[in-house]
Amino acid sequence: MKPKTSDLSCRLFASVILLCLLCPQQAMASGTEARRAYVTGKHLHALELAKPTAEQGDPTAMLVLGTLYFRGEGLRQDYAAALKWWLAAAELGNIRAKNNIGVIFREGHGVQRDYNEAIKWFTSAAESGEAYAHWNLGLMHENGQVFPVDVEKALEFYKKSDILFREEAAAEPENYKTISRWIGELTYKIRWLTSLLARPNPVIPMPSTPQSSSGQQATPQ
Repeated sequence: MKPKTSDLSCRLFASVILLCLLCPQQAMASGTEARRAYVTGKHLHALELAKPTAEQGDPTAMLVLGTLYFRGEGLRQDYAAALKWWLAAAELGNIRAKNNIGVIFREGHGVQRDYNEAIKWFTSAAESGEAYAHWNLGLMHENGQVFPVDVEKALEFYKKSDILFREEAAAEPENYKTISRWIGELTYKIRWLTSLLARPNPVIPMPSTPQSSSGQQATPQ
């Protein structure tokens, strides 16, 4: 006995409703999975997961896809594409993407270098509790980029960055190796700058000031 047409319609309608309910959750999971694949070094798998999910509007996947373009991992390096995806992610509230946009403008990667624009993005990210953004603002205060050289202010940002990185390490154990490296960098910087301030006539840091072994900015992730 064949099912009635009305029964088939009801089943089809129920299936469509179920898919509509599941798709947002699957997209969100795929963005998280893309991030996990990326931080564990599985860049091609991260690309496979991130590209379709980013196109569906997942901000975490957009972040990952932008980072892959920025570093040229799994595809041709393209700063313009990285900026495009990070801007899209930032518009949806992704604070890591905001930090990364700041790096783009401070270092002049594919755009004209603009410290003020960089500070705008770093500040926005830092206000939402982004660890790398605090590092970057501390660096700009330490090196006198736009701001006057201010070791005390730099220390404030570095100490807050250290706290946030430790929280991130606990929340994202699969990325512990990278995060622990930044914590080590911060521990050294905080001790070194604190020792400078303890001197009777504190030395103003110059370009020879110890910097991150990985460069002058917190590399986008």
